Amino acid sequence: MKHTLIVFLSLLLSLLLLSDRLPAQGSRCAWVTVKGTLSRTVEQSQYQFRAKRIGTEKVDGRQTTVFEVTGIIRNPNDNGIRVGRKMTIWEPTVPTVTGDLERDTELADGHQPGSAVIMVSHSGFPEDARVLCEADERVEAYLTATAAALNGIADEKARIAVFLPYLESECEVVASDALDEVVANGYEGMSSVRDRLPRELILQRIANPNAFPSQLGNYGVLAGLCGTTDDAALLEARIRILDAEYRHGIEGVIAGYLMIRGESGLTVLEDAKVRALTAMTTDGNEVRLPFNETYALIPALRFIWEHASDRISKERLRQSMRLFLDKPELCDLAIVQLVRWKDWSLHDRLMLLYDDNRVLVPATRRAIVRYLLLSSMEKEDVDSDSKEVRPAHAIKAEELLKVLEERDPKTVADVKRFVVPSD
Repeated sequence: MKHTLIVFLSLLLSLLLLSDRLPAQGSRCAWVTVKGTLSRTVEQSQYQFRAKRIGTEKVDGRQTTVFEVTGIIRNPNDNGIRVGRKMTIWEPTVPTVTGDLERDTELADGHQPGSAVIMVSHSGFPEDARVLCEADERVEAYLTATAAALNGIADEKARIAVFLPYLESECEVVASDALDEVVANGYEGMSSVRDRLPRELILQRIANPNAFPSQLGNYGVLAGLCGTTDDAALLEARIRILDAEYRHGIEGVIAGYLMIRGESGLTVLEDAKVRALTAMTTDGNEVRLPFNETYALIPALRFIWEHASDRISKERLRQSMRLFLDKPELCDLAIVQLVRWKDWSLHDRLMLLYDDNRVLVPATRRAIVRYLLLSSMEKEDVDSDSKEVRPAHAIKAEELLKVLEERDPKTVADVKRFVVPSD
C-alpha cells in the first residue's frame, strides 16, 4: 500500500511537471518553503501583544479558542487593546485518541488553558488578530532587537546581516526564524554572507538528526557554501546512513556535499543513491533503499545546475540525470528535466523505452512524446542567408513523432494540446 501511494504521488508530480504553464524555476532551493518569518510578520502588523488561552467557545458551529490579553508590546494608535480584554480566535483542532473534537481541558492543537502566546494584528483589534508564536522571553527579545536593527534598512541583502548572530541562539524558534531570514533571498543572498556563516554550528546541526529537522535542507546548502573538503565526510555520513524512512531536506545536504566535492562526490552518490538497492540504518541494519532517498538526488542536481555548475559541468549533470531513465518510477521526471536541460541525445533510447513492458505508466509515455515534440521544434542560429536552420535532432524527432502518432494517436494528441500553441 505504501509503495502504491508513493508511485501515485510521483505520477501526480510528473503530470504537474509536464505542464508548459509551470512557473520559472527561482533561485530558492526546491525543498525550501519560507512562508513569512516572524520578523516580517511583525513588520507588517501595527499591533503586537501578549495573551493567554483561557478556554473554548462555539462560534457558528466551530470551536474557537478564547484568549485574554495579558500585556501590550506595541499599540501605536491606542486602538482598544487593553490588558484583560477577551477575544475568540479559531485554531484548528486535532482529534483526541477517541476521535472526539470537543475538549474540556485541552484546547486546539494540543494547547493547554493558560498557555501564553504573542499575537499580532494589522488593521485593528480583534478582527484580524492572530497568534504569532508561543510566548517566550527570548523570542520577544529577539523580535524587539531585530525590529530596532532593521529600522531604516531597505536592502534585502543588508537585512541578512541582522539575523546572522541569532543562528546560534539556543531557542529553537529564534534560531529557526533567523535561518529562514538568511535563506529568504535564495542562493544569491546566502552566498553574500558565506564568509560570516557559523560553519561549526551548521555542521553540528547537520550531524544531529534531532536538531532542527525541518531545517536540514537549509543547513545542507549553507554547509556547501562555507564548508571545507574536510567537512565532506560528515555530510556524506549524514547522507548515507538512514536515520528515518523519510528525511525532509536531505536534498539540501546532498546539494551541499556536491558543492564541496564536485564530480568525485557525484560519482559517490550515483553509486549510493541510484545504483545501490540497499542502505544502512543508524543501528547497523541493511534495508532496502527507500524511494525518497533515490529521488532526493534529482532536486539536488537541479540545484547544482542552477547555482554551482562551476563545480560540476552541465554535461556531467546531464549524464547523471540519464541514470534515472533506468528507474521506471522516476524516468518520467528525468525526461522532463532533460528537456529543460536541452539534452537532445536520447531519441533512440526513448523510443525503446516507449515499448518497455516495465514502463506502463501513461505519464512516462507522455513525457517521451513531449520530449520528441519539443526537440522537433528546436531551431539553431540563422545561416549565412539569415534563415533559421533546423538541427539534425529536430528533423529526427519529427520523424519519430510521426511513428508514435500512428501507433498511439491519443497520447500524441493529448500532449500536443498542452505544448503546441493554438492558432
